[in-house]
Amino acid sequence: MKSQACIALLCLIVLQGCSAFSWKPCTDVESKSSIKDVGLTPDPPFPGSTAQFTIDATADVEIAAGTLDISVAYHGFPIYSESKDLCDKTECPVKKGPVKVALEEPFPIITPPGPYTVRITAKGKGNDAPQLFCLDVDFNVVPQGSATQQNIRPESS
Repeated sequence: MKSQACIALLCLIVLQGCSAFSWKPCTDVESKSSIKDVGLTPDPPFPGSTAQFTIDATADVEIAAGTLDISVAYHGFPIYSESKDLCDKTECPVKKGPVKVALEEPFPIITPPGPYTVRITAKGKGNDAPQLFCLDVDFNVVPQGSATQQNIRPESS
């Protein structure tokens, strides 16, 4: 009986390490766009890599300028946050219709493997400015050199 429990636990750990990222719109925030797709490269990220997030959305409002707020949680605990200029990550002014946001985040070589959640929020400037979108991206960082990381093929230039 103990061996079956150990095998089941080992399978869960292996599956968790191999699982692809997932994303969902924030449920606690009203947004003025619909998110169509989110990409993460490499998937999964590993220490020393640079994660590239791409967000395809459709804006319901126009925003002249704004911020992109990023907050990172590890095992559910907040560990890092920063704000970036939205216009450095997409074309401004943001007009109604299709919007693509590209974001790169380096993972230091000392990044511990495990589950992470990144909240990405795009909003206009000012207190009354509309929020373009908010989403949560869940993924696992795998150890550098792991079998999962070795299956990643670098993009050709």
